[in-house]
Amino acid sequence: MKFPIFFDIRILLIVNLFIVSSIYAKVKSVDKIYRETSINISHSSKSNEELLNEADIQFNTFHFEKAIELYGEILKSNTEPSTHIIKNLADSFFNINNYSEAGVWYLKLYDAQQGILEESYIIKLVECLKANRQIRKADEILFKFYENSNQLKLIRHQKNHLNNQRRKNDNYAITNLKFNSTESDFGPTLNKNGLLFISSRGYENTKKLYRIAQDTAIGEAYYSSVISDSTLTPSLSFSRDSKTVYFTRNQSHKFNEVNIKNQQILRATIRNNELTDIKVLSFNNENYSCNNPTISADGKDLYFSSNMPGGFGESDIYKVSLNNNGDVISAPINLGSKINTAGREDFPFVQGQQLFFSSDAHYGMGGLDIFSAQIISKLEFAIPLNMGTSVNSSMDDFSYIAERGRNIAYFSSNRIGGHGKSDIYQLIKKEVEAFQEYSGYVLDESTKEPIANAHIQLNSIHNSVNFTFETDKNGYYNLKLPCNNQHRMLFYKENYLNNLIGVKTSSKASTPSTGNIIYLSPLNKADKADNKSASLISQTNSF
Repeated sequence: MKFPIFFDIRILLIVNLFIVSSIYAKVKSVDKIYRETSINISHSSKSNEELLNEADIQFNTFHFEKAIELYGEILKSNTEPSTHIIKNLADSFFNINNYSEAGVWYLKLYDAQQGILEESYIIKLVECLKANRQIRKADEILFKFYENSNQLKLIRHQKNHLNNQRRKNDNYAITNLKFNSTESDFGPTLNKNGLLFISSRGYENTKKLYRIAQDTAIGEAYYSSVISDSTLTPSLSFSRDSKTVYFTRNQSHKFNEVNIKNQQILRATIRNNELTDIKVLSFNNENYSCNNPTISADGKDLYFSSNMPGGFGESDIYKVSLNNNGDVISAPINLGSKINTAGREDFPFVQGQQLFFSSDAHYGMGGLDIFSAQIISKLEFAIPLNMGTSVNSSMDDFSYIAERGRNIAYFSSNRIGGHGKSDIYQLIKKEVEAFQEYSGYVLDESTKEPIANAHIQLNSIHNSVNFTFETDKNGYYNLKLPCNNQHRMLFYKENYLNNLIGVKTSSKASTPSTGNIIYLSPLNKADKADNKSASLISQTNSF
């Protein structure tokens, strides 16, 4: 039996797994079940066929913990499980976000089927391996699957970008905000009254909207009465004047074929802190889910995620056009294969000409990662790029939003080390330091020939930059000097006199300074002692 993948299963689990007590504390690994000697009396008298039927029922009704227990009972007497059991065990662990156990069983499935798996299962296997820090194995499987696909070029580009991000200094300062509770806090959004977010604090099965003033990581989170019910899902999106809100609710009566409520996007006007004129947007359909809306700054476009038929994967990102009244005036348009994959794309957010979203199938670090893609034209996007290790983790990172005109953003994550089951984090983008390009050649003063591997010691006074570089085989060098600074550069090589020069850069980067020729004079025997002494003085003094 093939298990159908449904969009709202994962979305609801991401949101609602935090509302119940911790799954990880409850879930028994199958390895542990193997080791247990006591057998439940109610199960001991049942045949494996009866247990399998009962396990499948629990699995298909989303009682994954119970399904794991029942499949485990079968494995006590059947050490060579069928592909069906392996697949359902893997999916059960995956759907409760136990990536460690899920990875074990997806790998068993991969081996049992000699690497021949559907793309959706390859994506989940890779996701779990990365979450368990098995990066090399994940890459091996990923690159083998896509080796004859056009997708491989995009994956390599994204991997190279992420590797470069790892080598750079962090671009963001990240803070776990102090108003997070021990429960689930997620879905941050901004309006004129401050930062709003959804929380299950103090309520077993109800999620409520809370507000906290912007620019603070301390203080109390105040309950907001604008929206309050158990059907809330991230994210909400407000119009620029904060008078209109777009949000997601579960459909009241329509369930999908596996008994999970579909979701729909609504629009409402806010008057006296109450929702009025609530309307279900026209593109919703009772047979599929639409959720996590975000409105563009000019109010002309609404982006959202959906598992509607005709998409690329488990969930895709779409957009519709709005008129001045906020009414939908176009059919949903899929953002295309550059953005959407065979996996999950969700939680869109637009700032200027940048689209931010979460994905588990673009090359990332495990779980859902946050990506950004430049909007080139109405339906043309640049390659989505991972936002790097200072933003993403091996778990789920989602619901990214940013303050307009500022270098401050927020997102949700269930990463290890948080206050609760999911937390809201603040990002402050560090100012990018401006640099002046300074390049040229180091030549032998006597022969005018280039000097390969000559050393360049750079000292910048105001920010204590201290680096050493080398020229290439042609004697070429290219330095990036911090702007608004004074720099001393010591050029030296064995058997040559040192050459110390000074360069002052302006407050803003200007046209690159190229063709700067530095001559080094060959040493004679009399010069060597003096040069060694000068070299030591140069290297020990503060320039």
